[in-house]
Amino acid sequence: MISDLVLALRKPGMWVYSAWITFLLKYRKTFIGPLWIIAGPAMFIIILGTLFGNVMGHDAKDFVPHLAVGLILWGYLNSIATAAPRIYLLFRASLLQGRVNHMNLVMRMIFSSFVVFMHQAVIIVAVLLIFRITPTASWLYLIPAVTLTF
Repeated sequence: MISDLVLALRKPGMWVYSAWITFLLKYRKTFIGPLWIIAGPAMFIIILGTLFGNVMGHDAKDFVPHLAVGLILWGYLNSIATAAPRIYLLFRASLLQGRVNHMNLVMRMIFSSFVVFMHQAVIIVAVLLIFRITPTASWLYLIPAVTLTF
């Protein structure tokens, strides 16, 4: 298994290209394409942030950024957690064809989720810009945290 992981990391073209093509094919016939990935969470954050912020008496500057970051990160972790048990079922035909690097399948799933996460990270950046939240030194802790989730 370790040798499969090393081989997959040395040649990322297999899983990166496969995940990217799957992503493009999924949204090729829609009118706004991959912007659907952004539209749903953005509307949810706007509506829920405004509604719950007013109901709970919280300032929007405090509530909406936490909601945006939490929702987007939860969506990323949830997509990995729900897709992981289905990897071998989804790629059953490929696995039965012959020798397949299993880590390529795992890395493809993780990279697919990461592509969606990066699209939705635009919402986080927009919320931070709208509410004029400036980064602090403690944000450097995000680097190892994101590395661990990837």
